[in-house]
This record gives sequence, C-alpha cells and structure tokens, in this order.
Amino acid sequence: LWGPGVPPGRDGRPARHVDVFPTLLEAAGLTGARAPAAPPGSPGLPGSLGISRPGRSLLAAAAPPGEGAETSYFEAFSAAFNRGWAPLRGVLRQGRKLIALPLPELYDLAHDPGEAHNLESSDRRVARQLLSRLPRESAWPPPPSAARDQATAAYSANPRNLRNLRSLGYAGGSAPLARSYGPDDDPKRLVALDQRIHAVIDLYQRGRPAEAAALARQVVTARPSMPVGYSLLAEALLQSGRREEALAAMREAERRGAASDDLLCQLGLTLAEAGHPEEGIAVLRPLAARGEPQMLEALAQALSDAGRQQEAAETLQRALAVEPDDAAAYEALGMVELRRERWAAARDSSERALKLNDRLPRAWNDLGVALYQLGLPAAALDAWQRAVDLDAGMLDALWNLGTKAAAQGRPEQARRALARFLEQAPAKERQADRETARRLLQSLGGPGGDGGKQ
Repeated sequence: LWGPGVPPGRDGRPARHVDVFPTLLEAAGLTGARAPAAPPGSPGLPGSLGISRPGRSLLAAAAPPGEGAETSYFEAFSAAFNRGWAPLRGVLRQGRKLIALPLPELYDLAHDPGEAHNLESSDRRVARQLLSRLPRESAWPPPPSAARDQATAAYSANPRNLRNLRSLGYAGGSAPLARSYGPDDDPKRLVALDQRIHAVIDLYQRGRPAEAAALARQVVTARPSMPVGYSLLAEALLQSGRREEALAAMREAERRGAASDDLLCQLGLTLAEAGHPEEGIAVLRPLAARGEPQMLEALAQALSDAGRQQEAAETLQRALAVEPDDAAAYEALGMVELRRERWAAARDSSERALKLNDRLPRAWNDLGVALYQLGLPAAALDAWQRAVDLDAGMLDALWNLGTKAAAQGRPEQARRALARFLEQAPAKERQADRETARRLLQSLGGPGGDGGKQ
C-alpha cells in the first residue's frame, strides 16, 4: 500500500481481497459510527441480512508476533459453477495452508512457498484443526438459510438485476451443482482437460473453427457431463458452417442434462434458422418465461422466423419494458417491422438501436432496407456500406449494396460488393443470387466469375 498517511514498513500478515473494502473505508475516514450502512430495502446485500462485512483494514497496526493469529478463508467456485468440478475451499493460518478438496492438501508455506509437498497425510492433526476453522456458511452444499434465500429470490426476481449480475460473471453458471464430489471431480486431476479447453478457445479465436471443433469433441468425450464442452463444440461447428452437426451436439447435451441455458437458447435459434421455428419456439419459451431480455429476444427471433410477427413484436416490447435502453431488442424490432412492411417503424427502431450502439451491422442493413423502401436510396446505400464495413461477410448487406449501387451511379461500389458477395456466398444455398450477381458484375465491366473460388 502507498498513499498519504501510510508509513513505511512491513506487515507479514496475509492480505486478502476482502480486506480492500474496509481499508478504503478507513482511508476515507468512514469507520465506526460513520461506516456506511446497507441501503434500506436492498435484499441480497450482506448489511441488510445482519451479516457483518468480512475483512480488516490493512492500515490497522500489525499485532505482535504470535498474538492475534488470524484465519484467512479462501474459495474458488468458478470451476464448480461453470464446469461441474469440485468447489475449492481452504484456510490459511500461521503459515499453514489447507485446501479442502476431494483430495485435500496441506502446505507449510514458510518452508514450501511453492506448495510442492503435500503434508495432509503426514500431519493429519494440523489438517483436522484447519478443517474445523472453515466457516460454517461455506459448507458444501450450502446450509439452509431462509433469510438468504428470501433475499436472493427477491433480488433475482427483477430480470434487470439478474442481467447485471450475469454481466459481471455472477448469478449462476452453466453446470449443474452436485451435493457431493469425488476424486475424479478434483480440479488438480483435470488440469490437462482445462488446458485442452483453453486450446479449443484459442483455436476458435484464431479463426480455425474446424480444428477447434475436433479438439472440442475430445473434451466432450473426456467428460460428457460437462456443459462447457458441448457449448464449445456447437459454437465451433456453427462457425464452420456445419449446422446439422452442431444441432446434433446440442441435442445430445440436452438429452444428457448437460445443456446450459445459453446452449438451449442457441439450440432454439439454430432450429429456427434451419427452418424449424416451431421447434425452436418450444425450446425457447420456457427460458423466456423468466423475463430476461436476452431470452425474450431469442424467442422473438424464432417467432418472427415462424411468421408470427405480432407475437414477436409483443415479446420484444416485454424485453424493452425490462431494459428500455437495450440496443439488441431495438435491432430485432427493426427486423420484425421490416417483415411486417412497416417501413417507417423499421427505420425508427433501427435508428434507435444504432443511437445506443452504432456498431450493429444488422441494424445498419435493416435501416438501409427501410430507407430504400421510403424512397431514400442514397441514404440506404450509405447504411449498407456501414454494415459491410463492420462485417465484411454480411451477405445480405453485400447483396443489397451490390444490386442497388449501380442504379444510383456508384458502379465501383457495386463491383466491390458483388465481387465480395461471389467470393463468400455458398454455392448451394445462394445459387440463384450468385447467378444474378455474376450477370450484374459482367454488365458493370467486372470479371463476372469467381476466379475459381467456390
């Protein structure tokens, strides 16, 4: 620590994340009677449940050696929530560190700071003493608490609260939680699998989805109960254009009870895109019943694909009632209004989305369609150009730009868009469009072919 009023020196006590908040309070002079109370009526906050805030101020004077020995508790539940692995808990006291896992660990940090020599089996007395100092409220599964459950339910009942928590990485994970875990669930036995997961993500981010999919299959085979494996596999397969294989992987996760809400949401959307919107609606409706904007928007997409535009619009209005500044909901509403041929409403919704976030290529494309239908072709071309500048592979925007630019006296812009469309449009699904683009490109003095690329 450094700052005004912080004297030089050393403090050998462990410092923890939970100590940061009380340290800041003391530095600001907000201690004792001046300490801030939890806001009234804020369920879910520790102060409102009568639970003291954890931690100590790091500005307080250190106790003399051997006095006031403190037990520091630590935990890491991310792997439990997101991968279904054993939750990690532990305590640190007088230089000894206990890690409570299915295969427990005990280390003497003074002589083994690298934690290379596990003393749990040779010093069971100390291990039992430290184990007894684990906080009662940290027990797994968590002990019942009516006050905590009531507060959590009240806070989570508001979809906006839940969305905010999830944006910070809280409010549940993708893996079902077990009441007990065995040695095979111990994270230290799963290090190689963890490395493989990170390798899948790395391949995907480097634009190598086929290799990512092959490695993700190995992850699924190694631990078929782990939801994240199926999520990685489905994402890589979709990115590779292998939609049917992705659907099969998501269905298998659903069958095994290993499908996260996000994966079920992707399943519903993919079914709708594959021409099975009613099946997608059946998957998405229970998720949307919770009132979260993300799930409502997915259901609206499937409803729209099913031709149920009025229901789709009403569903998006429900999402906007929860989150009035949700750019994605306005973007989706612009698409629905286009399908209803309500050009001015489509323009307004798309413009509202772009005012909130001007980097939405689909909103720019939909705005272009609406403007063209409203008799504003020059503005439409500019909107389509913005769409392809943001997403060079957006085929609909390339098609709109290429087929309309020539008529507005922009032949070079038309040639670039048509050539790029021909480079990327799949031969089977867009065969008719490809023939039209080829003829237009020839009429504009372009090569009129693919240069051998399919």
